[in-house]
Amino acid sequence: MRRSSTRPQQAETAAASRPPRRNRIAAAAAGLLPATAALLVGIAVAPLLTAPPAQAAVPGGYGERRLDEITLLDSHNGFSNQKDGITFAPVTNQSVSLRDQLQKFNVRGTELDIYQEIDEIKLCHGTCGFGSRPLERALNDIVTLLNQERDEIFVVRFEDYVKDKQLLANVLRSVPGLSDLTFRPDSDQWKVQERGWPKVKDMVKANKRLIMFSDKNERSDIGLPFIGDYVVQNHYKGLECKDRGGISQPMNTPLRGRFQPLLLINQFHDGDDETNVYENIRDRMGNCTHAAGGRVPNIISFDHVQSQGEGPRKFVQSLNNAPSWSVNDGGLCLDVAQGGTANGTKVQMWNCNWSTPQAWRRMPHGDGFELRALGKCLDVSAADGLGVRLWDCNGSPQQRWTHRNGTLVNHATNKCLVPHQRRYAEGQPVVVWACDNGGNQRWDWRLR
Repeated sequence: MRRSSTRPQQAETAAASRPPRRNRIAAAAAGLLPATAALLVGIAVAPLLTAPPAQAAVPGGYGERRLDEITLLDSHNGFSNQKDGITFAPVTNQSVSLRDQLQKFNVRGTELDIYQEIDEIKLCHGTCGFGSRPLERALNDIVTLLNQERDEIFVVRFEDYVKDKQLLANVLRSVPGLSDLTFRPDSDQWKVQERGWPKVKDMVKANKRLIMFSDKNERSDIGLPFIGDYVVQNHYKGLECKDRGGISQPMNTPLRGRFQPLLLINQFHDGDDETNVYENIRDRMGNCTHAAGGRVPNIISFDHVQSQGEGPRKFVQSLNNAPSWSVNDGGLCLDVAQGGTANGTKVQMWNCNWSTPQAWRRMPHGDGFELRALGKCLDVSAADGLGVRLWDCNGSPQQRWTHRNGTLVNHATNKCLVPHQRRYAEGQPVVVWACDNGGNQRWDWRLR
């Protein structure tokens, strides 16, 4: 039986399919998501034979989203646990086996430290004297998961201490099914840096669902592109969410054409018991999204992913539901009226219920971002008090926003989003008005 997952419900596409307003809160609470992956930013599990071609069906919950629009749950040093052979407890990062992380806790990404011991590639933490595990066993676990869960994506990051590149290539080739599943962002098929990240459903249809990166920049010819070319990340120490440096560009690296690097947040530092509390994760992500120019992370990496009531899994699930936006920290959220998808549909205030019409995703665009719901963009007219609506995304400044000092500023008008007549009431339209830093112009994203 498939475990509960982090995948969001697919959007209702017409007002007729949406329940009446008075039932929406109950419906949202009852419908807490079908099975899927803990997001962010990547991961997988089980035994193994070469995989048959993936089913062509659209993935159950990611729908039309691209890889850089989802969040995968990642285990920092997922191999580093006593059950998998790292026997010296003080240096372990996880409390359950890698297979259990994948199967029971919805991990969809992991970091693996690889070392060379004569003619073997081993997973070791710091030194192989603390215990080790053959790399191919961990990769078998991941391939097995992907064979079982046919609409899942997994990201592997290698901390690479191997000297013999050909030996590493031979080990990768020896794992049944691995090559068939490997997504090569630099291949002619995908050309990610030119075209941007593909939709998850397209990766599923092609059965290219495993992405592997190395922190060495001469591994691309064996299927391991340099992580710094495709991922930006923070330094794991401290709460400020500073840039990692070295193997990472700045986190606020702007969109280059259609391509933006995946955003990895390393959420592990001293005091795991506190680090993995849901509320503490949420607070630190606020710092990180600010440092990353308003982006929501694609991968969040944790130690001890199962701790604190599964705070990590639940947080990633909330992000994949998509954050709502509330004004002045109140109980009213930005809402698409009646869940309509026609161009010109009113955008209004409504009681926060985290339903699909309140799920707004920030997509970086140049020096700002778009706010997307139901596959369309938040769009404005120029005059004070007029024109905030849903519209086909077209890349115009009318659809580009900046989160500045708590306000949502539109690029075309340089005006701020505000409830009409500054009134807090269900059904009240939202408009743009001259920015004055008033409380009724202060917005922030909210999770359940």
